[in-house]
Amino acid sequence: MDFIQSKHLMWELVNADQKKIRKALEDAKKQSAIWCKHISRPPVSGDGLIDPIDAQPYLKQCLGAVENGLVEMTQRFSPVQWLWYLRRFPYIHPIDDFGFEGYSRALATILSARSQRRDNSELFDTQLSFPLTQSIANHVLAFVAGSYDLGDLHIKYGAAAREIFFRIRAKRLPDPVLTESKQKAGKLFDERQKLSISGLTGTIPSQTERLEISQILVVDRIYQPVARTLPYFEFRGLETPPFVPTYYLPTRVPLKHISNLYKLADNSNKQWLSRDGFVLMLVAGLLLPISASTPEHSINIAMYGYSVHERVDFVMDYWPIFDELVSVTKNLFPGADLPATPIQLLDDMESLETSAHPLLPGVVMGDKKWIIIDHASVKDRLGKMLRFPNLGGGTGNQRGIHFEDAIQSYIDASPWKPSDEIRAMRQVHLIRRGVDRHNQITDIDAIGESGETLLIISCKAVIFSVGQDIGEYHALKNAHLRLDEAVLKWQAVKAELLDSPIGQNYNFSHYSKIIAIVCTPNAVYTESDLSLSYEVSNLRKAATAPEFIDWLNI
Repeated sequence: MDFIQSKHLMWELVNADQKKIRKALEDAKKQSAIWCKHISRPPVSGDGLIDPIDAQPYLKQCLGAVENGLVEMTQRFSPVQWLWYLRRFPYIHPIDDFGFEGYSRALATILSARSQRRDNSELFDTQLSFPLTQSIANHVLAFVAGSYDLGDLHIKYGAAAREIFFRIRAKRLPDPVLTESKQKAGKLFDERQKLSISGLTGTIPSQTERLEISQILVVDRIYQPVARTLPYFEFRGLETPPFVPTYYLPTRVPLKHISNLYKLADNSNKQWLSRDGFVLMLVAGLLLPISASTPEHSINIAMYGYSVHERVDFVMDYWPIFDELVSVTKNLFPGADLPATPIQLLDDMESLETSAHPLLPGVVMGDKKWIIIDHASVKDRLGKMLRFPNLGGGTGNQRGIHFEDAIQSYIDASPWKPSDEIRAMRQVHLIRRGVDRHNQITDIDAIGESGETLLIISCKAVIFSVGQDIGEYHALKNAHLRLDEAVLKWQAVKAELLDSPIGQNYNFSHYSKIIAIVCTPNAVYTESDLSLSYEVSNLRKAATAPEFIDWLNI
């Protein structure tokens, strides 16, 4: 099995010498500094520190310089050859750094696709094969190490947005100076920030939407030091090789949820989903029949996240499936701008623009005869394409209500399901006793109860914007100020309801305890002790939707 031998050979050529790996990582940092030498460094204070406000524009220029340097390194091989090497390259960081490793490897894929070298397509078939020597492995290692450093530079850029100072380093780019509180807040945010396709929309699938069967799948990159059985091998009664700790498994896209948001946003004027998004959905819809029925494609997808096709075969073989998917998509997304044929689908995929910051990978490469579909990049890109715009007015309000209703649906399916009497208090402006013109308190977005404990939720349908994603200063600051203010206000509401449990239109007097939570679709970076503190065991005063749903069912 050549595909197993090539992966094993790459593992041996790279992992045989740990000192070489450490040196490559250190050399990459020095090389990045050389590429950025022409960029004027920001002013330094008397104690040798760079203000974060000055650091961020400097680091932004460095990002471009390092990208250009890495693209120059890619010119040794073609984009297809690079993909073949990168998907066989072993992960060299601990499993705790899997997120960073995957992010940096996605960067490497994006940048390597900018190589101008081209292959002799006469050498292609559905199982690609390229030479692999120690010299080639060393070059790939140097490039991947450079991609790791670029990923680290992205982190530094985000650190400046968190108001972290930087210190000049000899022969290296400046490093952040982390105080204990900054380090703690950053680590906690990174641990909590589990992006999902639905979370980017500023809401989550409701209980009903989550249970709907989806017509499309994407593949997730999985990494475990001890290899699990892969579907391809299990299906054929074979044993998964022990040196395949990185592989790709399918996960469902919540298509009904996306469809509901599409209709909610009145997307006839393309406020949200564009043709590019639908193109990616159609590609994802073709993944299941490919991986389930064709051995030569399923092994490539399972182990490397891509599949190789003759262009004419892809067009003819999948035309019936394509027509079926288009019909389903039109029903779910009325008025959607869709390609009419698989030929147009391929044209659209090949014309997608890419970006390294934020991550927007391409999904197809090849020539007139062959195409390589990078299924692993479909999910990365689709997640970004489904990012809901920050629309105000009626659409923004409807999206907020959708999030409130979704959170309530999970409460209703849990032991915290409220009685009809308590449910009637939801989304109602609570009014104090008395005739004061300021007698309105607020409304409760989602509500629950258990015994003598009342559960009140303030839902904030915060969109994880591009600015937050890449770490823009004002985007992060505005988000955490809004969150901290919401938590402070909600705790004040809790205190008032405990102090005055009976009002003009509510009676909470039979509750001895109130749990008050501000809930957001994704984690928001904050250093506020109040926002990060626990309201009850395992649940913070500012909780993400996944954290809250997990707590409901403990």
